[in-house]
Amino acid sequence: MSSFSPKVCAVIVAAYRAESWIGECLDSIEGQEPLDGWRYETRIGVDGCLDTARALKERGTPFWWSAANVGPYLIRNALMRAPADAFAIFDADDVMYPAYLATLLPLMGDGIVGTARIGMDEDGNVGDDPKVYPHLHGVGVFSAAAIEKIGGFRPWRIRADADAWLRAKVLKVPITKHDEPLFMRRSHPGSLTNSPTTGMRTRERKDRARESKRLTRKGHLRVVPEYARLEWRDVQRGAA
Repeated sequence: MSSFSPKVCAVIVAAYRAESWIGECLDSIEGQEPLDGWRYETRIGVDGCLDTARALKERGTPFWWSAANVGPYLIRNALMRAPADAFAIFDADDVMYPAYLATLLPLMGDGIVGTARIGMDEDGNVGDDPKVYPHLHGVGVFSAAAIEKIGGFRPWRIRADADAWLRAKVLKVPITKHDEPLFMRRSHPGSLTNSPTTGMRTRERKDRARESKRLTRKGHLRVVPEYARLEWRDVQRGAA
């Protein structure tokens, strides 16, 4: 009998007000093409949103629950406490192409890999001429070695992903960018990047960008992560 144990890629999903799309997102994760030597597991953390919790119950999907709404990065930090060989950070309103993990994991090495995406609207429409957006920062696949170097995400509600990629670059963590789109990113009014208070051109986002650069210049590169308090919800027990 072989004693070979596959490596583990944990797909990390923080979910808030995602009840309309969480099923489609998880279907895309569950439909990932296999990759020799790897096993996938999905870790879902619901960020104080009862509607999303109900949608997962109806789907029959267990999840981790945060009674307080703390933002995606404390949820992600908590979901990454259990060890894995790779952590695929993904948003609950987006959709992976079937080859997402099987393409990116071989490119990851001891670093981080991200990929281009196709934009879609709230209803999943991409239009007659889908626009491809190159990867800048945000969702991606992090090796365990990369997480060990950067520590985790800062406890911010927004822009802690861009901060993590900046710290990784300064720490000389290998970063790979895949030019062909491998997922669809949904744009809708309720997202953090479109919200009037946290959107792309808001003062809060600009302040966080300045703070990220300031902390990086001061050498604050490895973050000791803070964690959401999560409770396991086994949907068969109806605990959500």
